Amino acid sequence: VWFNGVKIHQTDYIPNTEDPIWTLRRSSLFLWKVPAIDLFKSEDCLIFEVEDFDLGSSSTSLGAFNVSAKTLYHWNGERREFALKSLLGEKDFGKGKVAL
Repeated sequence: VWFNGVKIHQTDYIPNTEDPIWTLRRSSLFLWKVPAIDLFKSEDCLIFEVEDFDLGSSSTSLGAFNVSAKTLYHWNGERREFALKSLLGEKDFGKGKVAL
């Protein structure tokens, strides 16, 4: 998870699956303090990047999505799905989504 170009959180990787599910045991929950003005002034807000971890070589970005401050503010906690989009200069895998 990125905010203003700084990585603020990274989960543990989940081996041997194409449909991972992150849980509390996989470090999915994190608390983050930021002044509200900084959050609302940020153009990208929170960027969630998904990578394919490869032991012994560099990881491959599968895509990313961002969640705006307005979305966070109005979110009622219900499950939402976000489509992954390729990052600039990265391969476009054409599919993938993350549910929060």
